Amino acid sequence: VIESVVKFCEVIKLKRYLAETFSDLSFDLENSRIYADKERKHLLKFSDLSSGIRQKFRIFTSVAMQVITAQKSLILIDEPEISLHLSWQRSFVDELTDFLENVTSESRIKGAVSLWKNSVYKPSILAALSK
Repeated sequence: VIESVVKFCEVIKLKRYLAETFSDLSFDLENSRIYADKERKHLLKFSDLSSGIRQKFRIFTSVAMQVITAQKSLILIDEPEISLHLSWQRSFVDELTDFLENVTSESRIKGAVSLWKNSVYKPSILAALSK
């Protein structure tokens, strides 16, 4: 029962995080819809979004679903920032780290953040992390 409650809370946290992160958009995850406004009047296709937003959404939701549905997760992402604008590349590690810390329960994250940050090797991202 506790595990189900934790997972339910993590789904709620995911929805909240998406609303904050993609503040210009509204996601209806239950009905697989994306809207261009908070009032949900202007429906968008996923392909209407920029490639960077599509990439971030795919990564964040994929990671969240892996973490939420599994007891233990090891998630490896090879160069997830490759399709992002340079300014987004620099903030990507911090954003994903923040995402993991906000969406998952503290008892389930254990060391993932340090492992994540220590595995980054791209110069532009390393420079941003050192600040």
